[in-house]
Amino acid sequence: MVTFYVIRHGETDMNKGGLFQGQFDAPLSNLGRKQAELVGEALSRVKFDVVYSSDLSRAAETARAIMKHQTCPLIFDRRLREINGGQTQGLSREEVALKFPEFDRAYREDPVNARRPGGESFADLRERVSRAIDDIYAWSSSRRDGATVAIVGHGGVIRCVLLEAGAKSPLPQGGVGNCSVTVLERDAGGWRIVRVGDESHLEGLTDAAAMGGEASQVSGGARPWDERLQRR
Repeated sequence: MVTFYVIRHGETDMNKGGLFQGQFDAPLSNLGRKQAELVGEALSRVKFDVVYSSDLSRAAETARAIMKHQTCPLIFDRRLREINGGQTQGLSREEVALKFPEFDRAYREDPVNARRPGGESFADLRERVSRAIDDIYAWSSSRRDGATVAIVGHGGVIRCVLLEAGAKSPLPQGGVGNCSVTVLERDAGGWRIVRVGDESHLEGLTDAAAMGGEASQVSGGARPWDERLQRR
């Protein structure tokens, strides 16, 4: 069996501003760096056999924070990037609708197949993420004792993974939060969704806390993830 821990990257200023990032290479904000530190600490007792990450900076920074507590390889895979938004990157929803009314209309009618100007459709994204996940599973499942794998990516990537796992509603209302953890298991019999969008390791964290000081400590600390899985 292969256990997947799928982690969304930490917050960026573009996340905070409500702008669509796509493959725009935005770094983590101060809060995003603190989120990455906390998810790394929370996952420190999970011994990963390998960590895969999108090569975009916001995911790579998050992956490196996780790697501070791991000794396994870190592999960057461009197929785990967010959807290529083309000319819509860096814009708000309102700006996209104003500048690209034909795309906005097509997206409302068919959000899966509508291709962003100069970019990808969600169907394109799902196809490349599916190939990446299948390749990761093929390697991992060949190990005698299975494997525990981390994947650090983006909201769209997590949605694709959940769809591959058979989720009818691939994301909770509002999507999954920055540095949330989604856990799935896969074996020859198929997928099992264990947990979606867990943010309990971030409880008590605020933007002000990310600037440092006593307030930066999460109340009560984050319970290690291996213990949480044992209690499921």
